[in-house]
Formats: sequence, C-alpha cells, structure tokens
Amino acid sequence: MTVWSIPQIALLWIHNGGSPEAGILGDVVSVALAESGGNDHAIGPAGDYGVWQINRVNFAHFGLTTTNALDPNRNARVAVAMSANGYNWAPWCTAWANPGPNCGHGLLRHIQPGSAAYPHLFDVQGALAAAGLFSGTVTAAPDKPHLDTVTKAWADSQGYQNHGAPTHWNSMNALQQALRKV
Repeated sequence: MTVWSIPQIALLWIHNGGSPEAGILGDVVSVALAESGGNDHAIGPAGDYGVWQINRVNFAHFGLTTTNALDPNRNARVAVAMSANGYNWAPWCTAWANPGPNCGHGLLRHIQPGSAAYPHLFDVQGALAAAGLFSGTVTAAPDKPHLDTVTKAWADSQGYQNHGAPTHWNSMNALQQALRKV
C-alpha cells in the first residue's frame, strides 16, 4: 500500500495519459484526495477501489477485477477514461456540491464549490506549484470544443434510450412474430 503525495498523484495521472493542464490537475488530485486520501489500496464500502475509487459497476467495461483495480497505473488510466481526460467529473460524487440527485449523471467540467473535493483544491494548487507542475493559481480548465460534441452525444444517447429504443424493440418484436407465422 502506498499513500501518494499531491505531486505523485498528478504525475501518476500524467504518466497514464492524463492531461497535464493546470486546471485539470487541480481537479484530478482534489478528487483523488477526497475519494481515497491518495491511498492506492483504498476500498470503499460501496465497492470503490484505488486512488480514484473506481466503482465495481464499471469493472466489466474497463476489464478490471478487485485485484487489478488497486494497481495505481490501471486505476489512473480508468480515471482518465471515465473523466474524459479530466473534462467530466460527473461520475465522482465527491466532485458535486449536491451529489444525491447528480452523482454519475451528465457533464461536470470542474469540481464544484461545496463539494467534498473542493476544500483540497487550494492546497493542491500550492503543492503542484511548489513541485513545478504548474505556476500561478488556475482553478478552471479552458472550455474545450470537443465537450460540446460529448454533450450532444450524451443527449442523443438519452433520446435514443427514451424514444428510439422502444420503437426499435416494437419493430423487432413485430418482425419476430411475423417470422414465426411463416
């Protein structure tokens, strides 16, 4: 078991393909500290594993097991993927000021003031600046045009789930019934 320091968490993220942008690193490390305190062998009562507390419901999608989810590099790569490289913190309840109705849904570009992760942000920024990982105080990543594409894709998938899928199901069911009569 290792408890990673603020600069080590940031470097773990970057080493595993995460964005090195200053605003993102602040959120990345703040979420990790709120989730696990930087402990790479943390296991939460809800089935969350590792530095970024990846929940077991995500294991199949990312090829994780209860063992390899504790590997800090693998955990970081999954966190990079789940967060759209640091541009969507919606999957982490600690990033939301009001996690109850929000956690795991939609798009959350930055951790919110009042969230469990937010109190870590200013200490994180200071430690990262002292380590030379970024200079100045940056609390928000710049908007990225690709996020509009992600937001539209999310809305499209929700629309399909709510409207298109039931229509397709009915069509396929009718086709299946017609084929049975033949």
